[in-house]
Amino acid sequence: MNGLRVSTAGLGLRVTAFVTLFVFTTTSLVWADGLQPLMTSLDEGRSEAPPEQAHDWASKSFFQALTLPDSIGQIKQNFQGTRDRIVIHIQDAHANEEAQRNIAKIIDYFARHYDLKLVNLEGGQGELFTEALSFFPNKKALGNVADYFLREARLTGPQHLAILRRPDLMLFGVEDKQIYEQNRQAYLEAVDFRERDVEILADVEKVLDSVSRFVFSEELRRILKARTNFETGGRELVGYIRLLVDSAKQYKIALHDFPDMHSLLELVELERQIDFDAAELETDSLIEDMKQLLSRDRLSRFLTNTVQFRMKKMKRAEYYGYLENQIGHLSEAQAEESTSALDTKYENVLKYLRYMQLYDSIDLAIFEEIQALERAIKNKLFRSEDEITLDRLYRVFEIYRK
Repeated sequence: MNGLRVSTAGLGLRVTAFVTLFVFTTTSLVWADGLQPLMTSLDEGRSEAPPEQAHDWASKSFFQALTLPDSIGQIKQNFQGTRDRIVIHIQDAHANEEAQRNIAKIIDYFARHYDLKLVNLEGGQGELFTEALSFFPNKKALGNVADYFLREARLTGPQHLAILRRPDLMLFGVEDKQIYEQNRQAYLEAVDFRERDVEILADVEKVLDSVSRFVFSEELRRILKARTNFETGGRELVGYIRLLVDSAKQYKIALHDFPDMHSLLELVELERQIDFDAAELETDSLIEDMKQLLSRDRLSRFLTNTVQFRMKKMKRAEYYGYLENQIGHLSEAQAEESTSALDTKYENVLKYLRYMQLYDSIDLAIFEEIQALERAIKNKLFRSEDEITLDRLYRVFEIYRK
């Protein structure tokens, strides 16, 4: 089996996107929030086992030829198996309209370019028959209703796509409804104890904090407070990472194994420096300069790459890296002629190109890096078994609080 992981992307999202993606790791209850009544009349006679779907193209050639526009998603990981079937896994952000629309665009793209026919969904069981809704004659009314249900999280992106544009797309729920309902019921029963549990956890936190004053060093307490502010408020990610990096340098911990953390800090710094409006104006001027200054061979390559990028056949990070290199070459050539260097003239463009490359390079692995670096720093700071035990109790407490 061959696997490919794709994540959805949204335009205009910056540092806060990483916190948002972290929050989206929770699970939404599709049957519980009203999807089932909408689909009940269409579900009778559904099949109970997902059909297999074969493809004519070989998996190896598929991986080599695969493309995906950066505007709707990014391929984060792929795995070449031994079987000739392809599985595409799309990371989901439940009840988020923009993410669901991008998921629909990704599926539509694969359906158009790679003959995708089958989409397996969580939160449902058996085949979901959307054809009856697709045949509704008033397409404008159908679109308005489908958009409303998508905004209200009653429809997912794949269902929205199948109803409005791809009635031939097969949607198949891969849940076991009996197990799902048992799990949902357990969750609802737990909610009944929430108020009591919140009070208990507040008391436990007070005890832990009181004990930590006598057990932890000031440095350990500072790290604990920064982590708590980040995990409870969701807005202190950058400050927490800066604290960890500074502590790592102080205790001589190698930082080369934490590239995403460095990229995020550089991203934040660049965002403060870039005049984005000026960068847009400089881009038009840059293109004209490159047409005049590039040699015939370089100009041909520049035009080819630009066309490839605009046709979504060249990745954004790759194209921006290429532009950055070309500016560097032209700047060196102009410096020899004692003229103003292009890297000064196009300062905002260069920073923006670097900014977008960093943005594309960061993913959810940054949270694994944070945990790993925090552990490494704590191992340098622990002075006794009591500190190790208390830290473990804090971690257990944080799991219960979440």
